[in-house]
Amino acid sequence: MTPKLDLSPVIAPEAPHWWPLAWGWWCLAIAVIALAVIGRMLYKKYKQERKVQNIALTKLTENPELSPAEALATVRQAAMSYFPREAIASLQGEQWYQFLDAQIKSPRFVDHSEAWQRTLYQSEQAPIDPSTRDMLIDDCIYWVRHALPPKRVQL
Repeated sequence: MTPKLDLSPVIAPEAPHWWPLAWGWWCLAIAVIALAVIGRMLYKKYKQERKVQNIALTKLTENPELSPAEALATVRQAAMSYFPREAIASLQGEQWYQFLDAQIKSPRFVDHSEAWQRTLYQSEQAPIDPSTRDMLIDDCIYWVRHALPPKRVQL
């Protein structure tokens, strides 16, 4: 039998503490915070760009008594918010319809310009054909949905 050795007990070192964090964790935290701030800024910009579009769509879709003249006035107001005011205000008749069609892929206003002119300039007592009225208001809704906000300002 071997004699007992006089050894002291083995003392394990204290486990390393999680604080302070290693530099990699700091970089990750900064990257996450930066992404959150950038994401919030982009979201606010997106909402701000679409604010006028949403107001115009609400005005066009929630009023069942809306006349085509009022719908076209709403489109003009929305266009003035995104395009140079002087250029939009000076457009009338066929030029106005060409401008509207230039902003969307499938032109609608020039094709229906005769119906627009007839509807806009008839007396208020004269009844408007419901299908014509709906077609013209649908043109306005389509334009607001697809042309606003513009990808690039094009006049």
